[in-house]
Amino acid sequence: MDELLKGYRPTEPFRVAGGGQCEWTIAEKGGRPYFIKKFLHPKFPVEGSPGSSQTKERQRHQCEIFESHQRSVMKALHPLVGSGGNLVVPTDFFRVGTTYYKAADWVTANVAPEAVAEIPLQARIIVLLTLSASLRILHGENLVHGDIKPANILLTQTGERYISKLIDFDDCFRPGSVPDPESLVGDFKYYSPELGEYISSDDGGEKLAVALTTKSDIYALGLVFHQFITGKTVALPGLYKTSWQASLDGQRLELAMDVSPRLEDLIKNMLEREPSKRPSAGEVFDRLKDVQRDLRSGSSPSPSFTRTSRPEAARPIVAPHRDDPGDVVPKTSPGSSRLKINMSRSSTPLSSSEESADGRIVEPTAGMIPRPRLTMKGLHRMPVDEEGPGGS
Repeated sequence: MDELLKGYRPTEPFRVAGGGQCEWTIAEKGGRPYFIKKFLHPKFPVEGSPGSSQTKERQRHQCEIFESHQRSVMKALHPLVGSGGNLVVPTDFFRVGTTYYKAADWVTANVAPEAVAEIPLQARIIVLLTLSASLRILHGENLVHGDIKPANILLTQTGERYISKLIDFDDCFRPGSVPDPESLVGDFKYYSPELGEYISSDDGGEKLAVALTTKSDIYALGLVFHQFITGKTVALPGLYKTSWQASLDGQRLELAMDVSPRLEDLIKNMLEREPSKRPSAGEVFDRLKDVQRDLRSGSSPSPSFTRTSRPEAARPIVAPHRDDPGDVVPKTSPGSSRLKINMSRSSTPLSSSEESADGRIVEPTAGMIPRPRLTMKGLHRMPVDEEGPGGS
């Protein structure tokens, strides 16, 4: 392929990803491989672009907002690279003609997210520790990731060492500067109750936006922890399709765990309905260290399940009762800010990773991976299964 994109030469055709919102490829520049993400929206109007002058002005305004958000997030993230948190951030953002692109060092993953539950338990705890360390650094700068999910976690194994890296910051924002609901996308299955309520509302509203803090990431991380430890998603009551909908209505979320009482209690706290009751990322890290010590000393029960088995009993998480769930899946009602439709969709020691004096997991970081995207407003853009390398 001979086309150059700001000096990057694609080595293969672009592939659709992100629910049709982007495409990705591998490119070469200066003898090094790079990941390139192409944004299919928005499109910058250039001379000869179709549309009236008013339409082009509106498109330019949308592009200005998009550019400003992308560049501000990159500016905030780059000082954090090398801070010990395994944060994987883009290295370049640019426009060629009507189209926007991102570039990053090419990094491959050799452990699929769904395979984490099969690795030794102590290694799984290391994965959780590196994740929480990354999030602690991000939250320390008052930044919300906004799209925590397995597909946005890059997992690598070298010998007996397992390391997790946090990727894809397209939905990153600061509390108090929350993008409008239509601009926030991601995977609705990993939304926190407050994020789901905000995105599914008619206009977002200031009250709902204020509730979006770093604690929204903690709820999503709790869902990921449960999946990585057990190989299963959190069990949902009745006909609910997402945990955040069930939490909003005060329903039980079942934890299918029999590993460690401390770990179960931690995940239970991470999935609290009220953000203020969830632990911080730093507290999550510290409590995981306690879990690790218990497992080393043998004071916690050994796992009694595999990915295809389920313990005889599961402890429920009981959220404060919101109101009668009615038809279970929230419907439109006057003044309601809930979702308007039914969304049917289907042993490694700690020394295996380096740790700094203040408890941070240290590992080099680089790269960026595409991921599925979904707009909740009317679900007019549904996710698809095409994914980029590394599972996103």
